Amino acid sequence: MLFSCNNRVYTEIPLKQVEDFYANMKEKGVNTDTTMLYGYFFTNETKKPLEAAAEELKKKNFQFVKIYQSDDNIYWLHVERKEKHNSNSLYVLNKELYNLASRYNLQSYDGYDVGNVDPAKAIETDSYFVPEDFSARDVVKDGYLYLLVINNAFDKFSHKEEFCYFIKINCNYDIVDEHKLPSDSELIKMDNLDHAIEGMLNAQNIKNYYVFRNVYKGDRNCFIAINNKEAADKALKNFQQTSKIFAFNYEIIKDEKWTNYELAKKIQ
Repeated sequence: MLFSCNNRVYTEIPLKQVEDFYANMKEKGVNTDTTMLYGYFFTNETKKPLEAAAEELKKKNFQFVKIYQSDDNIYWLHVERKEKHNSNSLYVLNKELYNLASRYNLQSYDGYDVGNVDPAKAIETDSYFVPEDFSARDVVKDGYLYLLVINNAFDKFSHKEEFCYFIKINCNYDIVDEHKLPSDSELIKMDNLDHAIEGMLNAQNIKNYYVFRNVYKGDRNCFIAINNKEAADKALKNFQQTSKIFAFNYEIIKDEKWTNYELAKKIQ
């Protein structure tokens, strides 16, 4: 996308490139949902317009880092701000910074980088952090619809051996059509049950991962990976007795090779 003003033409960073930037960080185990130090860069042939732009950016809580001259005699402005972004919010901010560059007739807004909020440290990576990469599939199985929602990010999860236990949450629902599917209201209740169970496990410091769920012929199953079978079993027994969200049964299955996940992935 080209942005033109004041005889300058800027080639804007497309949304897809910003999305790829975040996807790449997540694949490396970076939790991008936290506050990080974002740096922003502008260029110009002369220094004064950059100084003026820096003053406006300071009023927007950007921290001035420096203005320096590169070997090709181009001046660079570097500012930064501690903030939390996703691909959409950073894309919107980029548009604002292109507009600012245009108003000061700068050579370019040259883009961004990201680092640890402590500049002396590298970005932290956490191999236990799993991004959300959910996909939904609807297939016909024995003449009835089989609905699957699965987090594909576990393809690259390196701790499957540790999280070899799966809580299988089973709900029986009322069939409302020829496809043997539940009503929308029951689907919402079962989704709320999943969230409540995740919240309960987290509240009791039981590490868990929501892996996938399926709906088929009156049964709805949710699979949550854990590494502490005994603690999860005790917590679920208490929750089952008190919860009124939706009636459910559960079992805890040992699946060291994540066979259920691999089988679900093969459903086309």
